[in-house]
Amino acid sequence: MKRRPCLVISNLWYNEKSSFLIVCPITSKDHGWAFSVRIDTQNVSGFVMVDQIKSIDPESRSVTRCEGAPKVGFAVMNQIQGLLDALLLG
Repeated sequence: MKRRPCLVISNLWYNEKSSFLIVCPITSKDHGWAFSVRIDTQNVSGFVMVDQIKSIDPESRSVTRCEGAPKVGFAVMNQIQGLLDALLLG
């Protein structure tokens, strides 16, 4: 089965209360889309597709966390949050 990396954007409070995670998928290719953000961590490199928000059930999707996955940097999360604000709040 092909690995499909994603970035969890839901907060800990939501994650503890719900059986779902809210995520943005990560693609390996730069398509030049306005709503993609470059991400480079130890285990994942690619582009977060901020406009492709998904709600997933980790139990049914066999979700695994990247071993030793570092937290995304503040600057990258700020950029993602800014795009989410633009998408959802106008």
